[in-house]
Amino acid sequence: MKFGFLLECDQDFRGAVEQTELAEELGYDSILIAEHHNYVGYVPHPLVALAGLATRTKRIELGSFIVILPLYNPVQVAEEAAMVDFMSNGRLILGVGLGYVPEEFDSLGVPYQQRAGRMEEAIPLLKKLWSEDDVEHEGKYYRFSHATVYPKPVRPNLPPVWVGGWVEAAIRRAARLADCWVPGPTVDFDTLSWCYSIYRDELASCGKSLDIEYAACRELFCAPTAQAARERGGANIFQFYQDTYLKWPHPHLKERERGFGYEDLVRDRFIVGDPDECIEAITKFRSLGINHLLFRMQQPGVSWSDTVASMRLLHEQVVPHFAES
Repeated sequence: MKFGFLLECDQDFRGAVEQTELAEELGYDSILIAEHHNYVGYVPHPLVALAGLATRTKRIELGSFIVILPLYNPVQVAEEAAMVDFMSNGRLILGVGLGYVPEEFDSLGVPYQQRAGRMEEAIPLLKKLWSEDDVEHEGKYYRFSHATVYPKPVRPNLPPVWVGGWVEAAIRRAARLADCWVPGPTVDFDTLSWCYSIYRDELASCGKSLDIEYAACRELFCAPTAQAARERGGANIFQFYQDTYLKWPHPHLKERERGFGYEDLVRDRFIVGDPDECIEAITKFRSLGINHLLFRMQQPGVSWSDTVASMRLLHEQVVPHFAES
């Protein structure tokens, strides 16, 4: 089982560099960076950030979670992704998604209502652009000719394309067009289980193997005691959700969740606790077949020292349990 991080860069990217270097030193498998615009705590262009991290690491996989693909021309995304893969010597995971915050589309002048069509058209073009020269495309949303991406990606069989998204159409799109569906950290266990049933159903309908990488993300904070975990990490995660996801039009965070207190929101959703509680929670999520689990460990309000302590404790007392099993 692989363990990785969703990296938060906040207002100072130097902290993200330190966290990435520490994650590689400790032996974690991957670092992924989210894209949001107009919000503190997110990176507007994750591939730019990953290019920087490629120069400071040697082994760890570097990924986007996600590039909001409908906001861009697919040639631009293919070029930037190929550069990161080249600079990292083949360590890129390109995660792309639909986006669900209308203000982000407004800020870049892209019609929000076109995002599904743009996504459907753009995904197949990425690997075509990576593997062919002088590519021409005449579609509904994108038109180009003489497109040659250089340098080419160096990863064998090209960088994997992961697709995020929560609605059923997005999950089925990931099964049809991508290498992996990667759900975010926001929903509870039962919702995640339902989504995975849709994903496997579509994989089977497409005649694809079910023996593939299954990724997922969770909010996590590990501390020596449950009380310390709640005070240093859980309370900040709860406030972070109050300020962001519970205000945004997330398809699975409805009025019910918006009225939740801390205990109700955390239950079967976040991994906050001592090492034994973290092992128990991860084991439950692993029962869904997840074999690449990503954690967000420095939410806004969580200090750098507490983040480092949580990373080390997780590595020392939780991760070995799953290596052994």
